[in-house]
Amino acid sequence: MQVTVDSKKETRNIRNSKTHERRFYFQQPFDNLQYSTEPHNDMPPYVHFIVPLVGRLKTFRRFLKNFELVCIKTLQRVKLIVAYSSSVSPPREHKAIMKEYRDKYPEADLIWFEIAGDFSRGLALSLAADKFDQTALLFLCDVDLIFNSEFIDRCRMNTALGKRVYFPILFSQFDPELTNINKTKPDSYFTINKDAGILTSHGYGIACIYHHDLDAVGGFNTTIKGWGWEDLDLFEKFVNHDKIEVFRAADLGVIHVYHRKTCDPNLSVHQQTMCQGSKAAGLASQKSLVKAMLSIKGTGHD
Repeated sequence: MQVTVDSKKETRNIRNSKTHERRFYFQQPFDNLQYSTEPHNDMPPYVHFIVPLVGRLKTFRRFLKNFELVCIKTLQRVKLIVAYSSSVSPPREHKAIMKEYRDKYPEADLIWFEIAGDFSRGLALSLAADKFDQTALLFLCDVDLIFNSEFIDRCRMNTALGKRVYFPILFSQFDPELTNINKTKPDSYFTINKDAGILTSHGYGIACIYHHDLDAVGGFNTTIKGWGWEDLDLFEKFVNHDKIEVFRAADLGVIHVYHRKTCDPNLSVHQQTMCQGSKAAGLASQKSLVKAMLSIKGTGHD
């Protein structure tokens, strides 16, 4: 690697001034390069989608429709397990929708799994993961996501059993009522620009992880109830692990679709702070907020 540095020095006295210019060249050879080889496999590993769920019927329909288009109809090597907290909300309609897809695609691996007790995302993911063996590649997912086939490829490529986990940086949509003042809809969920949403580097809930590696770091803290914190706790466990590395990158193949967020007043102070911060950050860009405020002002509202 070669580096060029141009320097300029000016000296002055009472009578005159002089300028001295010099160019320096530095050459730093690459040293201690590390490389590794991964065994070649003609058949890509199955990606096991795990979706913790309670309520959200309309969103669940959208998720399954996208899963059908991207995964089932294209014969992707995937499995889906929906971990539903049935003690919190009755799943009758959700189970009926799931049955429709299972009847329509009997060859697809679509698993319905009910969990008793209060909703805990970490517990739901942990119990669902235990349905698969230690070599299973898990995609810790959310029902709010829309994804494409390229993301599934990266989920496979960016993970390695016992070596590497993938925490993608998602593009999260802003509130369409604030970003689309003229009420026009974007061309697709994958309309990406600075006014449509933001890359959420502070989000850690979505990840591609081998089951063995999830257990190797101690898994989720299943005592955490409600929204948030369980993902950051898991992420920090991987960061602090001495053998498994964390790979992060912006991935525009998976989109977090905007939805209104309600922060449970019963959350802990830490979780409440995280929830309120996430809620505020996901509203709109500064430009869209200013436009919205001016629009309200122009209508005569105080």
